[in-house]
Amino acid sequence: MAEALLKSSCSRSAVRAVCLDLSGVNHPTDQQRILDWLRSDFYGLTCLIHLPL
Repeated sequence: MAEALLKSSCSRSAVRAVCLDLSGVNHPTDQQRILDWLRSDFYGLTCLIHLPL
């Protein structure tokens, strides 16, 4: 993500939403790890994980 932001000349503060398509994050510990990563990189961004039913 850092590379994409750099190439687009955008700052992290310009990010309003992140949509990730991930496989293998069904387990709560995996979900928490992803949320922690997003929150550390994009402080203040509301982060949700939506799993298909």
